[in-house]
Amino acid sequence: MVKKLNKFPLAHVVEKFRREKQDIDWMLHYGVLASDGNLENLPSPAVIRELREALEKRFWELHRANELRSDLGKQILRVSGWMYLAMPEACYNHVRSVVEKAKTGTGVLTREVLDCAGLAFERPDDLKIFYLAVAKALAAGKRLNNNWLRALRNICKLRNHALHPDVLPLKILDAIVEHLLTTMKSELRTRKFGQIFTNCLQMLPFLLKRRRYEPFLTANSALGSRIINFLSDLSIKQKDFLPIKYQGIPASTLNFIQMSATSSDLEQLLGVEDNEESDGGDGDEDA
Repeated sequence: MVKKLNKFPLAHVVEKFRREKQDIDWMLHYGVLASDGNLENLPSPAVIRELREALEKRFWELHRANELRSDLGKQILRVSGWMYLAMPEACYNHVRSVVEKAKTGTGVLTREVLDCAGLAFERPDDLKIFYLAVAKALAAGKRLNNNWLRALRNICKLRNHALHPDVLPLKILDAIVEHLLTTMKSELRTRKFGQIFTNCLQMLPFLLKRRRYEPFLTANSALGSRIINFLSDLSIKQKDFLPIKYQGIPASTLNFIQMSATSSDLEQLLGVEDNEESDGGDGDEDA
């Protein structure tokens, strides 16, 4: 079920295979559920409501039996995460409580919890506690694995207000960018271009949403200059080492940073379908 729920191809690509006419829209994806959690537009919303109720009921049963970390508990959380803002309330509250503990260094953020947070956290207060958990991990010298990176990427991609200064303090945002840069340099040295590297790379353009509120990663800033130099080198000298579908991202991201992007750059960044499989360990348990 998870493999079906986590597919969201571009609408015009699907219609092309169906030989149907569809205007190109790089913001329009097909999926089982919308990221805003709206069930009313579904052909049979009652079916999803029944599924949500069943998941919540079973989740409570596992909670009472202290079996949330069982295989079934993990599967319920993964399916619930792909309901986005329509996630069962019991699952959402559990995820939030675990993240709340993690911001003080006491919670264990498993792959399932991180996936759910990345897909379903939308309220400013919830985003704040997630960023505090990230800050706590970075301050402790933790190297964020793929599950952390994917959750961060999804939040920045799906929730436009996630980069607002009232939600994400500049100090934490700068620390995230520093970590992305350090991680990509480390992966580049060992010629590792898996999901860890590409999640870092894909996250950068979404972080530029911060510019809606204040200058960020400008060419005359120290951090912006280092990012520009890295992307320039990557797009010119290292591009051929990247998986083919990611080879245009460095140059397109660079164009956005330097405010010279075109519609083809937007196509390059938004036209890459995500691969949600983890290659970086299951959250903190195996990190």
